[in-house]
Amino acid sequence: MTDYGKDILLDKNLQPMIAANGELLLTKNNFAVLQDVCLRLRTVIGTLFYDETFGSRVFYYLKDSNSKQNRMALKTEIARTIKMEDRVDQATVLCRVLQTDSESIEIEAELQISGDSQRYVISVSVSKDTINVGVR
Repeated sequence: MTDYGKDILLDKNLQPMIAANGELLLTKNNFAVLQDVCLRLRTVIGTLFYDETFGSRVFYYLKDSNSKQNRMALKTEIARTIKMEDRVDQATVLCRVLQTDSESIEIEAELQISGDSQRYVISVSVSKDTINVGVR
C-alpha cells in the first residue's frame, strides 16, 4: 500500500475527532484520501482562499428539479470531482443513481485509490436543502 500520509480525522459534521485523553485522532493512507474526497464533494468550488480549484458544484443541484437530465449532470459532477483527486485511479471511478424520488437523489460512486486493488464506495445524497457524503 502506498503511504498517503496522515490527516486529522473529521466526524460527519466536519469537526475534528478527539480522543479521551484530549489528543486529536488521525486518519492515514487510504482513509485520509477517502476523507479528502468526501471533503472535496462537500465544499463549494472556489470557496477556499488558498485553493480555488478545490471543491465541487454539487451544491448547485440542491434546488434543481429531479429530472433525468439533472440526475445525469449531478452524477457527472460527482465523477468529475472525484477524478480531481490525483491519488484516485481515474479509470476506476464509476457513479450510478441508487435511489430517486421527488425530494432527493442518492448516488453511489465506486473508486480505487492508486496503488491499491480494493474498491471503495462513497455515497452522496442530495435533497432540497442538504448534502450528505460518506464512505460505505
